[in-house]
Amino acid sequence: MEEFEQFKRALEARDFNALKKVRKTDLHAHAYLSAGMGTYQEISPEIALPPSKFDGFGDFRAWLGKNCALIERAGYEKVISAAFQRMADDGIIYAEMSFDYHDCLSMGLKITDWARLIQTQYEPYRARFALCPEFGISREVRPTVSQRYLEEAAETGMFRSIDLYGDELCRPASEFRNIYDLASSFGMKKKAHLGEFGQAADIKDGVEILGLDAVQHGVSAADNLDVMSFLRDRGTTLNICPSSNLALGRYRSLSEHPIRRLFDHGVKLTLNSDDYMVFGAGVTDEITRLHESGIFSAKELWQIVRAGLAASEGRS
Repeated sequence: MEEFEQFKRALEARDFNALKKVRKTDLHAHAYLSAGMGTYQEISPEIALPPSKFDGFGDFRAWLGKNCALIERAGYEKVISAAFQRMADDGIIYAEMSFDYHDCLSMGLKITDWARLIQTQYEPYRARFALCPEFGISREVRPTVSQRYLEEAAETGMFRSIDLYGDELCRPASEFRNIYDLASSFGMKKKAHLGEFGQAADIKDGVEILGLDAVQHGVSAADNLDVMSFLRDRGTTLNICPSSNLALGRYRSLSEHPIRRLFDHGVKLTLNSDDYMVFGAGVTDEITRLHESGIFSAKELWQIVRAGLAASEGRS
């Protein structure tokens, strides 16, 4: 109760610094895109600022292709360290961060060396927050290729979760069944991007086929009462990133975002940063915006924060 009162006072006083000190989690963050823009521009001054609004996912991917080509190892290490620092400063006590194995390949590293690099960068922050590294795989790569790298990554003991991202229309979830079965055999948490732009039915299919513990985004579930009920009854968490959804043109305004509808239907939700480099919104920012917009009360937002904290129990 004392922690909630601290949270409530900070929100009502619009004391952003006090709110940042309240414990919270970030369960949907792409590691290489999780530092502030200034870090990237220090490394590559030619990087352009992102637009406030993208014309859909394709426009977003095109911008990344022009402005976020992988850098050499020293720059990568700087970005990852800065991302960890930002999270610690935002009051994050547990983070599930997706590390794309293509980062490793682009730097010419072996999977084992990449795992050690992540561990080394995390070590100074160990006392400030617990990290659950996710093995990020792209839908645009043949599943058999990603499976080979997953086997190597799982053997390192570093990666304790798996995340599937990219164009939802590229490949159906069923093509990744073997990869997720393998992840299960290693005791990894199973997550995937679904319903960010795809249909509500795709979320239900993906959860059932891949045995997902959580869905990244999943906002399309709000379009179908049966899917919302399925997620609620199964206890599947949707890791929501409102600022990302708005910037990618999924919704025109925060008032149109379905997070309230999902919450009212009893779907378990968390708030997360996604790609801080591009969207510039950490978890504290998301909480503040939802409160100041009148979409949620302090008590309701605390319920959402608690859902994230509950996910951290036993996984640090």
